[in-house]
Amino acid sequence: MTNTHEPQQTILVTGTNGMLGRPLAARLAAEGRTVVGFDLALPSGGDPGFTVEIGDLRDGKTISALFGRYRFDGVVHCGGISGPMVAPNRPLDVSAINISATAHLLELARQKDVSRFVHCSSIAAYGAATGSQPITEDGGFRPVDVYGATKAAGDALIHAYREEHGLDGIALRIARVYGPGRTTSSFVATLIEDALAGRPTRAPGDGEDRYQYVYRDDVVAALALALDAPRPPLAAYNIGNLETTSDQEVAAIVRDLLPDADIAFEATRAGHARQAMDIAAAQRDLGYVPAVDMRTGIASYIEWMRKE
Repeated sequence: MTNTHEPQQTILVTGTNGMLGRPLAARLAAEGRTVVGFDLALPSGGDPGFTVEIGDLRDGKTISALFGRYRFDGVVHCGGISGPMVAPNRPLDVSAINISATAHLLELARQKDVSRFVHCSSIAAYGAATGSQPITEDGGFRPVDVYGATKAAGDALIHAYREEHGLDGIALRIARVYGPGRTTSSFVATLIEDALAGRPTRAPGDGEDRYQYVYRDDVVAALALALDAPRPPLAAYNIGNLETTSDQEVAAIVRDLLPDADIAFEATRAGHARQAMDIAAAQRDLGYVPAVDMRTGIASYIEWMRKE
């Protein structure tokens, strides 16, 4: 197999109202590509700089018609339920959006000979993975919620379409994302929002829980790399930062940047380190290098929130 892969020129990006889909679509459009966004509504704030089609990912007729109107070279699937905190009491809807709709997109991509399909997966697919070493892409899935199970299923579909039908698909298993545009609950966002509003933050736990964070812009860069990289050998890649950060460490950064922040942890429950993902494969095959450390990311997030 030759190691060549031309940059994709007509791209479908689903979820262009989201924190990943919108900046990715804007980035690709700024590069001169034809970008078609897809979401439930038009993005806020006027012309986003790319075409937007409106519809529901679960509507098979709408999705099929979309592939009939455009000849897509690449698909980046950022749409769907974006975390376990979204619709936790509607597991059938979560499954329909994150599994059935993904399968339909993959099938249309196969039928239309799409050159590259990139899927936003999640660290949640690994779930309750155990062990002292960082998780590599061949680590087993042990999801602890329906959301994580749907992401594991999406990964499996990517792999199956790649093996059985030759569709050039890649799933990115993304760590805990923070940064501009996030609308779902986020510990980092809560600390900043409370501090800027002069509210105290009383967080559960003792602050020793550790997570692998990743700043929004690093994920957008990873998606762009996955779209254009010469066909990588793996069907899935871990995307995160190089280290884990405890809640106490996040709080310390926020206090340093916003000295009036009033943050306290209320419980004595002992925290624990969440197993981190190994990102060496993405560095090797995609050229992915996280550029934003935790302090820089939080500082940028604060500045963005001040402008909102």
